[in-house]
Amino acid sequence: MSFTEKDVLDFSGGQIAEKHVALCITALDELCAWFGRAWLDSEIVLQTFTDPIAIAEMGSVRQYHGITALELLVSFWGDLTLLKNLQGFDALLAKVKKGRRHDNVDVEVSVAAELLRQGAIVELEPIVNGGPKAADCRFKAGGAANWVYCEITRRLPAKVSALIDSRGKELARAAAEQDHMQRCVVVVTRAVDEHEHLEILAWLSSRPASPRHKDCGVFFKVPHHSDDTSLALQHVSGPVSVRQSGDVRTGAFGVAYLHYPDLGANSKLSDKADQMPENESGVLIIDLGAVAGGLTDWQKQIADFPDLSKLERFSAFVLMTEFPSADGYQRDAIVIPNAKAKSPISSETLAFLTKLSRVRSGGSLMD
Repeated sequence: MSFTEKDVLDFSGGQIAEKHVALCITALDELCAWFGRAWLDSEIVLQTFTDPIAIAEMGSVRQYHGITALELLVSFWGDLTLLKNLQGFDALLAKVKKGRRHDNVDVEVSVAAELLRQGAIVELEPIVNGGPKAADCRFKAGGAANWVYCEITRRLPAKVSALIDSRGKELARAAAEQDHMQRCVVVVTRAVDEHEHLEILAWLSSRPASPRHKDCGVFFKVPHHSDDTSLALQHVSGPVSVRQSGDVRTGAFGVAYLHYPDLGANSKLSDKADQMPENESGVLIIDLGAVAGGLTDWQKQIADFPDLSKLERFSAFVLMTEFPSADGYQRDAIVIPNAKAKSPISSETLAFLTKLSRVRSGGSLMD
């Protein structure tokens, strides 16, 4: 099938710039040819209406995710188009057909395409250690003679994310009740256990005269519509998450600053070590975008990883996050060489890997 300008406008909520419509039509047509309309709909359709009243109110049978989802798909299509002539593309395509995020294949596609854009020689799905396992890709860069194998994955939202959300909202609600005439802020200055969390809630509920609770809680107030960030960050270092709670009827508004580190690095490294080559260079590339403070927390955990027999299988680590921005989809990345690697990679290759940061900026489809 062929999509139309009206389709693109509907999918984007009317936010697409006219000069990008033809590109979007080409991308959608090719994605549909590769994977089918049902696959495409799973990416762009937010909900389908069956009730006649709802259809009449919405003016359509479907509601779409909007411009952000469309930009993501066009970016994904661009990556696939770049990779389609590489060895191993058919195996990659078979994984994508199961879903764009199936087994983190969207991250594999993104990283392999960027390696290629930056001038590397890339092969997809290469056999490791004689088989039957395959790496996600391997590359050579800067005239290097040896391949570097890549295992590419992501950390899915962990229990700690739900913990930050639930405790943060509880704290923000408790802070909000202290003074409806001002913006009330609580800062949890370190990771606390459940007992300490309940203590902080009880302390807030008692309308404390002291601005501090032991070594783990700070409370202060500022006028409504003031920026409390700089004051809050005076009491906490490192990554921090923010949760808010407000009531428009009473004017109450509370803010909670807190952080709990994600402790998934050890299990991820243990799981991926056997997929690294035994006598060649191997890099673990992991998207930590779903983990609050992941880039900071995981660096510390990798440095403290206790199992040397597994650690030495990794030549380096690339920790990254991908995110939408006004300039399209972008990526931040941190490259960590492994001084204990059995097969270290060259300084030139390490420098090449740093190019994975901030290279996805291709402009927004709204401009």
